[in-house]
Amino acid sequence: MVSADAAGALPPVARVAEAVPLLPPPHAALLDASALLALISDATHLPPTDARLVRWASANEHWRRSLEEEAAAPLLPRLAAVLAAHPRWLCMAEDASKVAELLRCCGGRAEAARWASLRPRLELQPAGRLPSEQPAAAAAAAAAAAAAAGRGTGAVTRCVAASSTSVLVCVDEAGAGADAAWASLRAAAPLCLKQLGARLVAIRPEMSVTHRGLVLAAAATDSLLVTANRGLLRRLEQAHVWLRTHPHEARWLAAADDDAGM
Repeated sequence: MVSADAAGALPPVARVAEAVPLLPPPHAALLDASALLALISDATHLPPTDARLVRWASANEHWRRSLEEEAAAPLLPRLAAVLAAHPRWLCMAEDASKVAELLRCCGGRAEAARWASLRPRLELQPAGRLPSEQPAAAAAAAAAAAAAAGRGTGAVTRCVAASSTSVLVCVDEAGAGADAAWASLRAAAPLCLKQLGARLVAIRPEMSVTHRGLVLAAAATDSLLVTANRGLLRRLEQAHVWLRTHPHEARWLAAADDDAGM
């Protein structure tokens, strides 16, 4: 069990995560816009010494550094290994639209062709998706577990959901000192995800609606979140929310085959 201290504070999320008995690895990967761009960028498909890429990168320090990173450790083989272990590839519909818009304004022909090849593989997830059904017995068990967490103590109600990919720590503001309640994410999804959404708003109000939707989708679909957005991952940790993730370096559209994109 994971308990709060006298002030109601939870342990660091890494300790919470280590305490949870995880099920087999997830079968789905949720790719955000940064991951999608990395998969189609000329910067990951052409040699980092390619003269067109070097010319492109000279305009921006971040782009130049990304080529140095590519030379030291190419990103695409690492992402390919992650995706090979996750047969279902998901992305938010908003992120797919964002990639398409970026391609129209600053992408190259090869990048657009790679997107056309990748797009049919992706299962689009609408914003705010929650599992709509769960077995009656599981729903009853989840409700009982949630009620037991705060029964007779006047303490903080905790919904700690352990799934194959995620440990979600959701806390209301009713009090402090109760032991954590453990439940399957699939069994307790509607309750836990609603509490998670409320917690993200309360603890990290600066987090955008888009990013909250991404986090909720990763939890609801039991997916590995693949992203270059390390700022988002830091904000989740600060909110005592832990998800199974694969952070990676950022890559941008380079339009190496299109003078208009240089």
